[in-house]
Amino acid sequence: MQLPVDTVDLQMRSEGGLENVERFLENAGPLYNISCNIQNIKPNTIDVLIDKFVPVDGGSFDLKQPLSKDQLERLVLKCEMSDKKVNVTVSPEGFTYGSDVTDFFDFDKHYPNNSTIRAFYGKSLVIREGKKLDLFVSARRNMFEWEWCEML
Repeated sequence: MQLPVDTVDLQMRSEGGLENVERFLENAGPLYNISCNIQNIKPNTIDVLIDKFVPVDGGSFDLKQPLSKDQLERLVLKCEMSDKKVNVTVSPEGFTYGSDVTDFFDFDKHYPNNSTIRAFYGKSLVIREGKKLDLFVSARRNMFEWEWCEML
């Protein structure tokens, strides 16, 4: 039986209750808004958060712990395929001040030739031909924010 929850805001200052968080997530159904500020969360728990996240218009995924390149790719592609206005704020492993999003995500691999990528002031805009939404990626402090929205 899944818990009837669609939004979670997880915050902990110590590692003492991580088992309870993991148990909660295993029993939760689809999640449309996730905010997680827990240090030293296990990679498989991040995988569960990504798996449980369902992109919907107005949905968000905000993780304050670094995620792997593979996890970032899965999350971004999940949002991309949904064609929903969603916001993702994450920090990839190895992110430093001045990092470029292309260091962590291969746009050429995942976006066909009918997409235009424009870079300006440390931000990237992906204009996707034939899609109703564009992708805007910007660096914020130690994170990247990915936003699928109507830009033009």
